[in-house]
Amino acid sequence: MDEAEQLLPMYLRFVKGVIDSADLPLNVSRELLQESRDVKSIRDGNARRILTLLANLANSEDSDKQEKFAQFYAEFGDVIKEGLGEDAGNQERIAKLLRYATSTQDGLVTSFEDYKGRMKDGQKAIYYLTADNLAAAKNSPQLELFKKKRHRSYLDD
Repeated sequence: MDEAEQLLPMYLRFVKGVIDSADLPLNVSRELLQESRDVKSIRDGNARRILTLLANLANSEDSDKQEKFAQFYAEFGDVIKEGLGEDAGNQERIAKLLRYATSTQDGLVTSFEDYKGRMKDGQKAIYYLTADNLAAAKNSPQLELFKKKRHRSYLDD
């Protein structure tokens, strides 16, 4: 099938390959595919397997693999983010793959877990800014307020 929407969620549309299953008949109609429990099981299994492979790549100690994930995320990060709303069953797995730009690491992105690990003792809040792109966020007047708050004691917040 050219459009395998029944076998992979839309947020994994960058994946290319062949799925072979003995559970499906060779000649099968689109209507049968949409209603088949086997197809749902294949879809869920494919999504889990792909997300696990991506997580292994993202969390690897090997710097080459981390660089490959960074390149992958730069290309397909926006597509992966779609999965948060599309795939409720895999939201946690998807959330662990997401990366965010920070004001402390110019040009680098970080995972939420890494960010939490760098939080100061007593820090009660995480300030964030949304923008169309990184340049717009860096030039935002609201960012000045965040920078001032960072320099104050977090215990006073």
